[in-house]
Amino acid sequence: MRKVLPILLILLGVGVFAVGVVNAVSGVASSLNTVGEQWRTPGESTSQLEPGGYVVYESAGITDATSARVTIDPDSITVSGPAGAVPVTCISCGSTKTTVTLGDATYVGVVSFTADTAGSYTVAATDSGATLVLGPSVSQTLVGAFRGVGLAMLGGFISIVGVVWLIVAAVLGRRKPEPAAATGYYGMSPAPGHPASTAPMQNPDQIGSWYPDPEDPNQLRWWDGRQWTEHRRPR
Repeated sequence: MRKVLPILLILLGVGVFAVGVVNAVSGVASSLNTVGEQWRTPGESTSQLEPGGYVVYESAGITDATSARVTIDPDSITVSGPAGAVPVTCISCGSTKTTVTLGDATYVGVVSFTADTAGSYTVAATDSGATLVLGPSVSQTLVGAFRGVGLAMLGGFISIVGVVWLIVAAVLGRRKPEPAAATGYYGMSPAPGHPASTAPMQNPDQIGSWYPDPEDPNQLRWWDGRQWTEHRRPR
């Protein structure tokens, strides 16, 4: 049992580490995924969303991110959820832009919104001539990635604690060798009926052996050749 618990702790740490790595990888990969199918405007798309941040992207076609541009009017896009209209924020109105690449196509972020509760959300656009798609926001992607990294670090720490515990248990599990059977002078067994000599008190160089305990005459105590040890036994 002394070694079973640290081994279980190590296995738990490895499992948490694996889950963290998977979450971190999936969090980064989600930046390349979309929610639902893309659609042409004017039109709408309905998706089942989990709580979090989302971005409505416009397809810029096969082009690089630096030259990708938004052509749809951000004000023509509306979002409705389980609780009604959802506020949207224009992210294509400033000097910076958000882009993702799906295959050979580049998508540029038009507006963003937050889904407060899980449920069905409908994104509608009245402007025409654009191809839209819904995807997770960069912040949500980073949160998922950091959450996975945190789990991986926790799993690694738990595994290290388990390894240290196992090493300590192995070291403490080694028993100290017990002294040999009772012997008298120079390793000779004392004669029956005769107590072992107390010579070590007069001869400090005497080899290790059992002698009457100076603290308890009813016991024998092991003299290691230099000093009394804590090993005792009945006479």
